[in-house]
Order: sequence, then C-alpha cells, then structure tokens
Amino acid sequence: MNPAEILTRPAPPPDATIRYGPDPDNIADVRLPSGGGPRGTVSDLVACHRQRLGHGAAADLLGGGPEQHPQRYAVADPARLIPPGVSVRIVHGVTDDRVPYEMSRSYAARAHAAGDDADLEELPGCGHFEVIDRRSAAWPTVLAAIHALAAG
Repeated sequence: MNPAEILTRPAPPPDATIRYGPDPDNIADVRLPSGGGPRGTVSDLVACHRQRLGHGAAADLLGGGPEQHPQRYAVADPARLIPPGVSVRIVHGVTDDRVPYEMSRSYAARAHAAGDDADLEELPGCGHFEVIDRRSAAWPTVLAAIHALAAG
C-alpha cells in the first residue's frame, strides 16, 4: 500500500497494521488505532514513566517501572536504543499537552548526534491528537514523513 492510499481507504479495523514499502526487506509498519490515524509512541519510556504520562502508560505497557523491569526498558525504550540504526521521522505538535514536545526534540538531537538519520518535524500550534487525525491540517505532514521512510 502506498502512503496516498492511507488517506482514501476506509478506516481499518482497530489496532490494524498497514505494511508497505518498495523493498520487502525494508517495510514500514504504521499502527492504526480505532480512530484510523497512525499511533505514535513516546521517545523516552523512562521519562514517560517518571512523569506519569498517560496515567502510567509506560508501566502499563511494560508491566511496571524501569526499577522493576530494567531489562524490558533496555530493549523497548527508544531513548535507550540510540543509535537505532534505522531512519526515524518524528512529527510532534509543539503545543502537545499530553507528551512534552521537548521529549521528541531531545530524542531527535541525540539520535542525529549519534550519526543516525533522525528528523523532527515541529508543528507549531498543533497538539497531541492532530497528528493522528487523518482529517486534520497536520495530516499531510504526517503522510510526508511516512512516505519519506517508505521511499528510503
């Protein structure tokens, strides 16, 4: 499936995964929640846990905090996996009131400094949910980031 088809196809079932890409060994996965937009993740699960973002979402995801399960955070936390060795595109609303924008800025800077292809697209005036809503003005930016990754 090419990125443009994401905009025109009917909403997928909850928690579907769209897989596409020109090279079968280099496929981009875009997870879609029931609302139909791509699901993002925080770029620092330890910080997410310490700040209790999402009412404890990191602990829910990993079965506890980093003190209880350091091995889980070591293999699941993007901030602990720098350099990831793959291209990373982050689209984050600067006025996001759920996940601090600075978290994405820090991740992108650290990954870039480690030599990886990591770009952050800053969306001024954009909050948390606009980047996962196919009907928002932010969606073309999200789609462009997906397309850039798929194109390699």
